[in-house]
Amino acid sequence: MKQVVTLMIAVVISAAAFGQSKNVNQANTAFTKGELAEAMALIEPAISNEKTMDNGRTWYIRGQIYQAIATSDDQTTRDIDPDAFKKAAESYNKVLELEKEGSNYQGLAKINFDNLKADVLNSGVAAYQESDFEGAFKSFQTYEQVAPSDTTGYIYSALMAQQLEDY
Repeated sequence: MKQVVTLMIAVVISAAAFGQSKNVNQANTAFTKGELAEAMALIEPAISNEKTMDNGRTWYIRGQIYQAIATSDDQTTRDIDPDAFKKAAESYNKVLELEKEGSNYQGLAKINFDNLKADVLNSGVAAYQESDFEGAFKSFQTYEQVAPSDTTGYIYSALMAQQLEDY
């Protein structure tokens, strides 16, 4: 009888863990297909589930999803989540925290995080070149949030504030 109860408990526990792993896999599949809203809806429960929240892969996939939303050329896609840049950066930083030095996900997260920072900075520069100082200011402020230890965002934000006479 004890063996049956123990077996049933093991099945329930592994089914719960597999359920969230399945969400991560489904989110990755939706991301690959370009269904970003669906991917986002699938990955969010996985980051708060104790079975998958300490897995670097979960956070890496989340970062990819939010980075794709944030850097999309389509305004409708960017409107899915206005904080997508910040969430992508948070996700990549979590991967760097969870994964061992030299692991695949840590290396990929570093590369994607650098690309994310470059995308934010480049969008601000592009807005500045088009004399969209308000847009440039917002992009540089986003850069400050994505890379708070890099003073570039603060300097460029200050320059845009001066240009806008927003002291």
